[in-house]
Amino acid sequence: MLSSFINDMVEGMCLSETESQSEKLIPILQENGFLPDTLDESLEVEELPEQIALHAPKKILTFDCECIENPEDYAGLFIHFVTHADLNDKVSEIRSSYNYDNEQASLSCIIDGKKHSKTWKQSSDWVAEEYFEFVNQLFGKYFKINFVSLPAVDQCLELIILDTENSKIAQVFFDRVGGKIDPDEESGYRILLTIIFSIIGLIITTLVGWYFFGFWISFGISIGFWVIFALVKAIRIVNAQEAQEEFEKELQENPEMIGKLAVEFMEELKKQK
Repeated sequence: MLSSFINDMVEGMCLSETESQSEKLIPILQENGFLPDTLDESLEVEELPEQIALHAPKKILTFDCECIENPEDYAGLFIHFVTHADLNDKVSEIRSSYNYDNEQASLSCIIDGKKHSKTWKQSSDWVAEEYFEFVNQLFGKYFKINFVSLPAVDQCLELIILDTENSKIAQVFFDRVGGKIDPDEESGYRILLTIIFSIIGLIITTLVGWYFFGFWISFGISIGFWVIFALVKAIRIVNAQEAQEEFEKELQENPEMIGKLAVEFMEELKKQK
């Protein structure tokens, strides 16, 4: 949703972990050469992936996700990744297989003299999610880098390389841009975590209070506190989601606000520097 992305970009709209990550993204991309040092203040924030493609096309790894037809295709794709990361002298003996009968694919390589391999279910000619997990696991462990996927266009995927810490910030940001993160699902997940946390808290405080005040007094006080805590937290999450949807509606009715917000964000970044 548009508001999810804008909320990530604009400082101070609400205090959330996602926004605190996203406000760091532009300087990170600039430091790594993906964006120019100075951005046009009229630039709309959802155009950042396009700006990366314009400013640093050679830094983007592009490939067709529907490309797994032969046993050696995963090996060829992995070599493409290794070459893009300039690690040909670090990774060797890259091999892959694809068994059509039992729908299994595998990939193996040697890094630092150690063989690494992974097998997963492959029921189509699309690159499996397990492949990306395996690649980022290896690259993160041995080279401290990860591939970050930009919003996909049709079946083509574009990736950039960042260090492991900054790649997490960037991936959350671009997942929101591409609509992979559904705010409704995210809110539901946060409410579920709140309920689980409250149940655990209820058990712990009841047991501790039981020792000092007896079971029923401890249980009564604990359940009252944690029920109120869970309700207040859930209401805040729901209200934040409603405010976000209202903000999206306002943006749709007044699209000129996007440019204004982008300018305000850029000005705030300049002040911080």
